[in-house]
Amino acid sequence: MPEMFSHREIIYTIYKEQSFSRAAQKLFIAQPSLSLLVKKLENQLGVPLFDRSCKPIRLTEAGKEYIRAVESIRETEETLRAFSALEKEQVRLENQANRARKDLTDLQDRIWDEYELTYGAAKAIWEKKDPEEQKELGSQTAMKKKVSQYVSKA
Repeated sequence: MPEMFSHREIIYTIYKEQSFSRAAQKLFIAQPSLSLLVKKLENQLGVPLFDRSCKPIRLTEAGKEYIRAVESIRETEETLRAFSALEKEQVRLENQANRARKDLTDLQDRIWDEYELTYGAAKAIWEKKDPEEQKELGSQTAMKKKVSQYVSKA
């Protein structure tokens, strides 16, 4: 049997094509070689998988069971591939979340640094004012206005 195809794939292709010759063409195998491979497998299993007496060929009861098993394996393999894709997507999303957290932390640090610089400058300006002028500025609203004026000049 060509190493690139498993028994499962060969039997499943024959089942889908309902013809040894069409399956042989699809699998790029000479039809006599394909028939020989199937006969060997049937001998190993001890049961025929196909009823060759009718056209298109049909599965025997053992063949139906074999196909059910092949489809179950295919379904399991597809589920595992989907699971693998989900795991890869989860890792990608976790990496994005980590980058976003780092970016937010960096942004927060920059904002805090700017706040400290701005507040520190405003406080220094405020403290240089004499108490009378501070009293004159009065409320925090007035102070905020004045601070923003001083900061924009600085």
